[in-house]
Amino acid sequence: IEEFKHPIIPDELLSICGFIGRVAKYSYENAPVPNKVMSFVGALALQSYLCGRKVKGMNDTMPNLYLLGLGFSSSGKEFPRNVNSQILNAIGRGSDLGSKFASAEGIEDALFQNPCMLFQTDEIDTILDSIKTGKDQRYSLIMSFLMNLYSASSSVMQKRSKGLNGQSNNNQKGLVYPFLTLFGTAVPTYYYQSISQKMFTNGFFGRMLVFQSYKKEKFR
Repeated sequence: IEEFKHPIIPDELLSICGFIGRVAKYSYENAPVPNKVMSFVGALALQSYLCGRKVKGMNDTMPNLYLLGLGFSSSGKEFPRNVNSQILNAIGRGSDLGSKFASAEGIEDALFQNPCMLFQTDEIDTILDSIKTGKDQRYSLIMSFLMNLYSASSSVMQKRSKGLNGQSNNNQKGLVYPFLTLFGTAVPTYYYQSISQKMFTNGFFGRMLVFQSYKKEKFR
């Protein structure tokens, strides 16, 4: 796993026209530590969220992306998340933002209140490592839930039979077109150490787009 590396993404592929290009350009030009890869991934995550439950492609394909940005410590992973948060708060959609994954039930309850959400999670490798070691079953349930949620974005996902307070949810309707965009970041070394063969073969990583930045640019 340690030897598994992503090819370097050419800069021209990170500079596109339209909304994504403008947001990525703003993030890159204003970040204390400019990072083209992270700026692009952050803008892609924002566009994915804004299309949520509004746009679908052929065969009912939804633009709900699970994105992972890999960068070394102090390489500029934080600023694109801040840009997305500022934009969503400015348009009155700050309640659609999520951060840490506490449990699958927590994600489900959040989506029941806001069926279109953007989760921005730093150090996502800690969750993956917990899944790999199996020390906490709730993290394995998170992975299973995210896989099911990804596939259910163009349909209805039934709510669990009981809520967090132990009361029945039988009178609650299912989640109609639940839409979650995930923007996770991690340090490459920790990420590669946290993944397992099972994660590759069960379809979880098949649902993720992974981007790695290699060079650390200077502080402005």
